[in-house]
Amino acid sequence: AAIMPPIGVVGVGVAWGEPAAVLGSLVVVAVNVIAINVGAIATLWTVGFHPSDRSRIRTTRGAILRRILLLTALLLVAIRLLEALSNGL
Repeated sequence: AAIMPPIGVVGVGVAWGEPAAVLGSLVVVAVNVIAINVGAIATLWTVGFHPSDRSRIRTTRGAILRRILLLTALLLVAIRLLEALSNGL
């Protein structure tokens, strides 16, 4: 439910030729997707849905951290792009 309204704004922004609205809404979608995934990972890990072997836990934590860092970097790039676009308008 949190993702659908900004996706609708993306569609309207594309139809009306408003790149600032499109990019801003895409950033909101990205933030929502990241928040939903991080929340789901934290919840599942907390309730015990993770490997039981210590070496696999270490490997899994490393993979999760790499993915979170990648998503955060992509989000920062999207925010910088949004700032550049809004300064140019």
